Amino acid sequence: MNEPLLQMIGIETHARLLHGLLDDIEAITARAPDGRLLWSSGGPVAIAAVGDGSRDNGTGDADDAAAPEIQIRETDDGLLLYGLPLSDAEGRAAGRIEVRTRPAAGRQTPTPAVMEGLRALSECISNEYRLASELESMTQELSDRYEELNLLYQTDEPGHDNAVGCRVIQQMLGSYIDFLDIGMVALSLPAIDLRLLETQASGEAVDRQQVLSVVQDELFRRIDSERQPIVVNRLTDSSRWSLPDIPYKFIAAPIENDEAELLGTVVVFNHLGKVDFSNGDRNLLMVMAKKIAKVVLSRFDPLTGLNNIRNFQLYVEQAIQQSRQHGESYSILNIDIDQLRVINDVNGREAGDRLLLHVSRLIRDQVRDQDVTARTGGDEFAVLLKNCSPEVATRIAGIIQKRISTTPFLWRQRQFDITATIGVASIGNEIDSASSALGASELARDAAKERGRNKIQLFQTEDTHILEKKEQMLWMSRIQAALREDRFLVFAQPIVPLDPDRRAIHFEILLRLQCNDASGRIVAPGVFMGAAESFYLMPEIDRWVVRNVLRTLASHWPHVVDDGLQFSINLSGQSICDDGFRDFLLQQLEATPVPSSSICFEITETAAIANLEEARSLIGSLKGCGCSLSLDDFGTGLSSFSYLQNLDVDYLKIDGSFVRGITGDRIAKSMVSAINQVGQAMNLQTIAEWVEDAETAEFLRRMGIDFGQGYGLGRPEPLQTQLQKLYRPQGRTGSESG
Repeated sequence: MNEPLLQMIGIETHARLLHGLLDDIEAITARAPDGRLLWSSGGPVAIAAVGDGSRDNGTGDADDAAAPEIQIRETDDGLLLYGLPLSDAEGRAAGRIEVRTRPAAGRQTPTPAVMEGLRALSECISNEYRLASELESMTQELSDRYEELNLLYQTDEPGHDNAVGCRVIQQMLGSYIDFLDIGMVALSLPAIDLRLLETQASGEAVDRQQVLSVVQDELFRRIDSERQPIVVNRLTDSSRWSLPDIPYKFIAAPIENDEAELLGTVVVFNHLGKVDFSNGDRNLLMVMAKKIAKVVLSRFDPLTGLNNIRNFQLYVEQAIQQSRQHGESYSILNIDIDQLRVINDVNGREAGDRLLLHVSRLIRDQVRDQDVTARTGGDEFAVLLKNCSPEVATRIAGIIQKRISTTPFLWRQRQFDITATIGVASIGNEIDSASSALGASELARDAAKERGRNKIQLFQTEDTHILEKKEQMLWMSRIQAALREDRFLVFAQPIVPLDPDRRAIHFEILLRLQCNDASGRIVAPGVFMGAAESFYLMPEIDRWVVRNVLRTLASHWPHVVDDGLQFSINLSGQSICDDGFRDFLLQQLEATPVPSSSICFEITETAAIANLEEARSLIGSLKGCGCSLSLDDFGTGLSSFSYLQNLDVDYLKIDGSFVRGITGDRIAKSMVSAINQVGQAMNLQTIAEWVEDAETAEFLRRMGIDFGQGYGLGRPEPLQTQLQKLYRPQGRTGSESG
């Protein structure tokens, strides 16, 4: 129960009713639930509470202010003290009314009629208090909503989405000052190393350092322990909160994230002569604190406190505009920490987080206040350097790189040497967006990585290596889009028996990509496979191929002549080592009606040798299902024959570089002959690639090669077209067709 509510329920009116019920009233007081004196008919004097230094002359618990019965005590000087309990809408103790009386001669206890009247009056006061509380709550809620909507309107303007995080917060603080006509607003956000102080444009000069020190030190610590708003309207209030005396009234509110972790505090100040801050002001500041927290969480990295990628892109967009309009020079550093993944894997995520904090501080210490630092990815940072040429930016990159490599990272009494790879790009005429600027710095960084770790690379448009990386990045996004939009196409090329008496029908599955532009052109795999391998997209592509090939074969299988029919599907080295890929293959083979004997998987020799144990394990599983295996591009490895005996394959595909021009190349003829002899000795069938004409096919047949593949024997066509050519005549079954 508080003083404004006591005024709302009209305690004086009820005092007159008490005078009508009880004789010789000395004083009437109102107390809070904790016993504090709130009002007295005799002024703010200390009057003993019911149960304090008095003798019980009635019923009820002396320590329970919310007891339903009227409490009566006799004081040491012979007076009677009546206690009328008050309760709120939930039945909780809301305080009590106390009446001190001098009883009439010869009567020490009240009559039943008096007691009944007191009970009725107690309930009447409680009911009025409840109604007053509800009315204040409704009024407060309406006021909060009105003020909140007004402030939200001012702080949610579309332009804020395009402003960088700190500027959004500054605009919000300025709106608060204008809306409430207050002196100043201060903000301390240790989580992102930010301190701000906004004042009225016409306000008098203030000691900014003193105010910010109080906010950052004393108020932040107090808010951290209270975790609720602090309202100080007069200097005497500050002692109750153990706060330093400053010549302002103020409200401080916590800024928290979704997990109730403290990010900082926001404080509004006004001169002592101004109107006191109200509950509405306090609630509105809480709304502001929540909006500030939202900006912090959406624009800044929660671990390092640096700008996140979204906020950094906004800074870069502004830099591009400044560069165009005023000729200002900007450069971007793209920094990759070389050892983060290893430290994460070996020492755990906590160690990795500590490393990121360690590096973020080192980077921030090497750049100016006007430069912008961000964490743009898991182990990636970026810096936007203002008024900085590419040459100077490269020198700064060297300073940062040296500082990182010469400042050891310590974790649990172990020392780790850390290095960084840095790409440098300038914002010039060819840069038209933040994404292209960041893309240029990423290309330079990736080019530096390929030269080895702990390198620096400047982006230059004429650098052929960077141009190749740029083209690969473009193809990476195209491949991902093609996978999403199902724009890959499955073709099949015949693998033809060179002995005319053999009837086996084999095909190799080949992949094509259809562009989604107006041309709709079909792109061969040689154009995009390099990018797919560079960005580790091959397992996803291989999964797509296996699913779609088996689905297409299953739909046509009841209609085709299947004697000796076999389809070869290529598997990449990345897929061989991919977790879960073997299980995926076995599930697909088990689910399809196509017999496993009609499926052959091709693995390149280099991929098999590079991942020998994984290749042997996968080959064993597929052979166990009844599939065949082919070793592709055989002869290109340095130790082809020594590894062959460790791989349980059925076919050797002789690399086309030995086959093309074999009729006039003595060395090529010797190589192919040697491979064929090894294959025959191991009971393997051989397949020659790049057979371009009938003369080459005949030459290979005489050498004893089993199969040929190339444009001279059959061109690739869509898989469905090839299958339709194999349809049985109507009325004949598969067994009859043999």
